[in-house]
Amino acid sequence: MGICLAISPLIAYDNRAQIGFLLYTTKAGKHTYFEHNSAVAAIFTLLVCLAVYVPHYVEMILTYGSQGLFEPISAISAYAKLGGLPVLGYLILLTVYRIISLTIFAEVVLLISHKCKSPTTATVIALAAFALPIVIYLAGADFMQWLCWRVSGNREIMALFNYN
Repeated sequence: MGICLAISPLIAYDNRAQIGFLLYTTKAGKHTYFEHNSAVAAIFTLLVCLAVYVPHYVEMILTYGSQGLFEPISAISAYAKLGGLPVLGYLILLTVYRIISLTIFAEVVLLISHKCKSPTTATVIALAAFALPIVIYLAGADFMQWLCWRVSGNREIMALFNYN
């Protein structure tokens, strides 16, 4: 939700202020403008992911120790299909998946911002499209699960290994 709130108004504010007319006067100006905003969205997403996952992993290591990090994750029965992949490898794979997933999410939110002329409209649309299904799902409507953005990675990684 923080990504929605931070990135939604990024281009929409420029659209409302009609800065685009100046920026779009050349093809290079339009191209670099989108590159810059995409880079800002990706960097913001990376920083959010690192701010969330690094303390989480540090807390896990402090609580449980590091002795099992290099053991195969298949020792946990729920992860038996993953074979000889070590726990540390799974955590790295999971983190990379989440960073990529959230970066794609941020770029989609940026696209919504590009299409809107108002920062408020961009934020409301992004929240309605991405946060509202999660809230409805958490309220008990299981049918909304297929609308929720796949950020967790656990189910997706398990599905990948189950199909192979």
